[in-house]
Amino acid sequence: MKKVFYLAVMALVVLCAGCKEEYTTPINPMALSLFAPGGDGTTYEYADARSTAEPNFTVAVSDFNEYTNTCNERKVYSQAITYKLGGENCTVYSTSCTEDNTAYVKVAVPHVGTLALDIDSEGKTDDWSNYEKLSSFDVNGVTFNNVHRFDYEIGTDMYHFFYAENVGLIYVYDNQQKVSMKLVGYNIY
Repeated sequence: MKKVFYLAVMALVVLCAGCKEEYTTPINPMALSLFAPGGDGTTYEYADARSTAEPNFTVAVSDFNEYTNTCNERKVYSQAITYKLGGENCTVYSTSCTEDNTAYVKVAVPHVGTLALDIDSEGKTDDWSNYEKLSSFDVNGVTFNNVHRFDYEIGTDMYHFFYAENVGLIYVYDNQQKVSMKLVGYNIY
């Protein structure tokens, strides 16, 4: 009788373990809205006042792919997005399988280089300095709401970035006066 009871309990445990619902830890919403706001076909037109080679140019998002990474725990995944911006690889994904709203961001910035950031569940990162959130910011006569302004060092230069939620990069300039790039048009898909 004990063996039958033991086997019944074990079968119930196995059955319950197999019924566990799948769960995907989401990417930080701020990281998504700033660094992956649109899919294939999204375009950004910029004017770089300091570029003689390419003062006005357009970059497009292509190969946009949303997927999940498998975690060590059964039926637990982390959200991930990859895409190309102007032909350069970009990645935004959840860095944790147990904590929602984390993010690793690696994005290409035309005329600048690559941003690589770790963002915690509260939307904070140690990778940038002088961070502030602006309720609005004007670029070329267009007012953008919910703009995140931060400084980020690349090599020996300090870059000052302005990213608008649900749009992306709207303005960047650097201390060595190599870049002064402003958004002049965009289409988000």
